[in-house]
Amino acid sequence: MWEAWPGRGVQRVPLRLFLARVKEGESRPGGYYLGRLSAAARARGRAALTRVQALRGTPYDDRFAWDGAGTYCAKLISDGFATAGAFRPQPMAFGSEGSRARAFWRAYFAARGLPVPDGAPGTSPLGIYLEGREGLFRP
Repeated sequence: MWEAWPGRGVQRVPLRLFLARVKEGESRPGGYYLGRLSAAARARGRAALTRVQALRGTPYDDRFAWDGAGTYCAKLISDGFATAGAFRPQPMAFGSEGSRARAFWRAYFAARGLPVPDGAPGTSPLGIYLEGREGLFRP
């Protein structure tokens, strides 16, 4: 399993370590969603893995900046599939005003002395899922 993780950056970790961090199972809130590549996308997946492996040691970017020196989980996937034209950056949103999500992100970025980067280019796990199901992942 390859990941971009706070404090560790891009690294390969055993699947059991990754799964030990989630509270629920596959396709459940608090769990994880597994995108299985379609047969037509497997060659692109192998090429993406090679690009992800080349990013080993890249620092984690806790600002989620598309043009930053580091990377974060969803950006790592996007970088891997970049030559396939998948997972392009989109304007990011960090919860609607008054929501618990918005309060979380406001506190998260305030602790880093930053404003919430609404509208900045980026990607998210949800963005990867939504774009990937449109032809990259098999049903």
